[in-house]
Amino acid sequence: MIKKLILLFVLLSFGNTFAFQQLIEKNIDWHYVRVIQVILDGNHKVVSSLADEWKPLEYFVNKENWVSAVNWGYFCPKDYPNCGGKDYTNVPRFYKWKNFSRYGDDLSYNWVFAFDKNWNPFIVMNHLWGDAPEKLQHFKYNEDKISQIQYWIGNFPVLLLDGKNIVSWYKPLLNWKMKAKNTKNFICYTKDRKTIYMWNVSKISIYDLPEFIKKNFDCYGAINLDAGGSLWMVYNKKYVVKNSRPVMDAFVVVDYSQIKKKQQLISKYNKLINKVVNKLQAIKSSNLSKYNAIVDKIKYLAEKYQANFEISTILNEILVRLWE
Repeated sequence: MIKKLILLFVLLSFGNTFAFQQLIEKNIDWHYVRVIQVILDGNHKVVSSLADEWKPLEYFVNKENWVSAVNWGYFCPKDYPNCGGKDYTNVPRFYKWKNFSRYGDDLSYNWVFAFDKNWNPFIVMNHLWGDAPEKLQHFKYNEDKISQIQYWIGNFPVLLLDGKNIVSWYKPLLNWKMKAKNTKNFICYTKDRKTIYMWNVSKISIYDLPEFIKKNFDCYGAINLDAGGSLWMVYNKKYVVKNSRPVMDAFVVVDYSQIKKKQQLISKYNKLINKVVNKLQAIKSSNLSKYNAIVDKIKYLAEKYQANFEISTILNEILVRLWE
């Protein structure tokens, strides 16, 4: 079945370029830096991508035929004693204009890194709960822009707001992991809002992170992301870091010019894709080891033919339907 699928796409169509993004890996002032730089050039965007339960990061990349991604927000995995046997996240989540937050429109629980209808990044803050530090109890920022948001994530602390380091405002809320010099994840935008930097810096305290990313990446607005056992990065559909713990949310780099093309392709071959998926699901119920071997082969072929839009799109769509 898989061989027949591949034979449908024998004509390769190279030409995808990745000039809009760059993986930066280097040592700066004794800190190892690994970040994706994304140029928001009109066709290429950064969006939030969501799941209702744990998923490998490749799920978020493959489901829209996107190219790169990093993990993002804090969540409670169902195998943790205090999570009640259920995966859930406390962070506000907004995807394609729809709110998926447990708290509805209430932004008082967390603070948000967002993209508006024109794909411009900005930060939204609302008043916080009563036991927040005084500087944050009634702090509001960009509240009038909430209706413009099409994608957002919430996390804390905010690192930079209009170029100002405000981490000290959160001091009573920061735990020992944040204060310790370990790997810290972040996402930020430059002052002109044309460039996004995202991922991590090693051996750094949360107090030192804002000035570091401001100095080295011209960050103007920035927020802290989840790190620890949730570190994942896919760049150009290849893993840079793969962890043992799946995640529920990701920031994903999307080639927007390809979305319509992808939708047309999926529609054209939808019957064939469903036939393959149904066949594999039947194999899964009777022979799990065979199923896993076939899925691994699909992953291999999807990576091998990633320069071919048609082949990679079809194979990635099969993977996504199998994971859902």
